[in-house]
Amino acid sequence: WKQHILNMRGPQKINHFPGSGYITNKMSLSTSKLKHLPTSYRIPGDVAALQTDASENPDKLWVMKSNDHRGIKIRKITDMDLTATGSLNFVQEFVANPLLIDGRKFDIGVYVAIASFNPLRVYMYDEEVLLRFCTEDYVPLDVSRVEKYVIGDKYTPTRQIPSLKESIVDRQYSMMQTLNVYLKSKGFDPEKLWAQVRTSISEVTLAKEGDIKGAMSTYPDPSIFFEMVRFDFVVDDQLSLWLMEVNMSPNLSSSMHPENGIMYEQVIYNTLALVGVARHISGPVSKLSEDDKKMLVRNSDVEVPVDECHTDQCKTCNGEICSLCHHCMSSQQRQIFQQAFLEHDHRRNFRRVFPVPPSDNDFSEVDLGALSSPNKIMRMWYSAKCKHSPHWCN
Repeated sequence: WKQHILNMRGPQKINHFPGSGYITNKMSLSTSKLKHLPTSYRIPGDVAALQTDASENPDKLWVMKSNDHRGIKIRKITDMDLTATGSLNFVQEFVANPLLIDGRKFDIGVYVAIASFNPLRVYMYDEEVLLRFCTEDYVPLDVSRVEKYVIGDKYTPTRQIPSLKESIVDRQYSMMQTLNVYLKSKGFDPEKLWAQVRTSISEVTLAKEGDIKGAMSTYPDPSIFFEMVRFDFVVDDQLSLWLMEVNMSPNLSSSMHPENGIMYEQVIYNTLALVGVARHISGPVSKLSEDDKKMLVRNSDVEVPVDECHTDQCKTCNGEICSLCHHCMSSQQRQIFQQAFLEHDHRRNFRRVFPVPPSDNDFSEVDLGALSSPNKIMRMWYSAKCKHSPHWCN
């Protein structure tokens, strides 16, 4: 199969990046020490640090997890087997003060499409999220009743939560709109939540970018890959966000929850539209004439008016900003800009979260100064497009 992938070119696409497990592997993700991840320790490698943390913070609750996501349960450190061999187990601090709606703990599933890792281009589905509620009330907390704090496949749907029923059933709001209405009614600013979501998605993909680029290095055409994953978050009672996991192959079957069927279809269609598989022009891409291809994205579509292009510095193409100038732009860089242009044109209900749009700069906590050269050039191109036309600004 690898040889088949090595021979793929052009319009053919594969829905996973080599090395995407660096993001979706629970151990790899949870021990990455990023801001929105609960503190986690590898077992047995980090046992001493875990025991110190638990001793200094006796009120903390802990769960032992593994990559298969089975058997999650709150336990005391003294009741855990911290001598287990292998690299699949880790212990994570439990978020003990979750935001509750009608007494139920819930999580928020956010669908994310990654169109490229070199340079990095990441989009969040901005029209809808998946809300899942525990099947039992959180309080009083009984650690032996995992149904109170672990959200499984047989979750309680949003329409069965009394405080949300009017919005989602009577008013036909989306789950995202329903959550926003509820948060506002409780005095919270929903944008504070979604800004954290966008930041967390950017930070995770940036942190794993180098590993995945390394895994892709043996493939001659990295543009054939894309990824659609689901980031699952929990929110605490201060509206702080905590990332629980990233699902490589999120369940998009509506067999258990038929009310989600249309949403799943929209997520799939929007993802395929974003990466160029589902398009407004009928017929396979390979059959398009050269005129049709030029119609989809012209050379002038990727050109941006940058003042530096008229300076002595860029006459000799000396500097990253000069990569935006026509006479300095390599054919490979032009293809990258063309693909980014088509993604923007076809993104439908997706919202770009990286490169960080200028409209999000006030909320973003991503360290933009540490970007790689390809990511800096990509961001400069988007910023220049934004100055030319407002619809490129978010």
